[in-house]
Amino acid sequence: MIADHDLRIEWSERIRSAWQKSVESILETNLPHGGFEMMTLPFSARMAQQLMRIAGKPALANPNHGSLLPASWTVLRELSRLDDDELDVAFEKRLIEPRLERKDVPGIRAEVRRALGRRVTERAKEIVHRSFFAELRTEVGPELAARLEALSPAVKEQIIEVVISILVAQTKSTLPGLGGR
Repeated sequence: MIADHDLRIEWSERIRSAWQKSVESILETNLPHGGFEMMTLPFSARMAQQLMRIAGKPALANPNHGSLLPASWTVLRELSRLDDDELDVAFEKRLIEPRLERKDVPGIRAEVRRALGRRVTERAKEIVHRSFFAELRTEVGPELAARLEALSPAVKEQIIEVVISILVAQTKSTLPGLGGR
C-alpha cells in the first residue's frame, strides 16, 4: 500500500498521463499493488484492478508484442482472461493484431483451445504409441511386435486411434459425469 502522500501524488500524475496514450501506455499504468484507492485517478478502483491484470500478463506486457496489440483496454482486458499458454499460441498463430475487436476474442479463445487440444492429442498419441508397442513386445513377443512396428505409419495411426477410442470408452464407462456410473 502506498502510504506516502507525495508518492501517491506522483503515481497519480504518472498514471493520469499514461492513461491518455495508446497500448504502451495502458501497460504503463501497471499500478503498484495496493494504495490506488487513495489516489486521484481518471478511473475506478475496479478498472485499476483490470489494468493491473492486463499488465501482469507476460505475453501482453512483452515489448515485442506491442505493435500487435489493439489500442483498446477492453480488448486487452478480454485477452488477459486467456491463460499464458493460450496467449502464447494466439501470438504464435498471429491471431492477435491491432484491428482486433472485443467481439473477436471468443473466436480466438476457441481457435487457440482447439490448437492446444490438438497438441495434447498429438502428445497423447505419441505416448500411447510408445507404450502400446512397448507393451505389445512383452505380450506377443519381439518377432510379432517388430512386424507390427514395421507397418506403414497410416496403419499404425489407425491402430492407435482404435486403442485411444477403447481407452476413452473405458474411461467414460468408469467415471461419473462422463456417461458412466
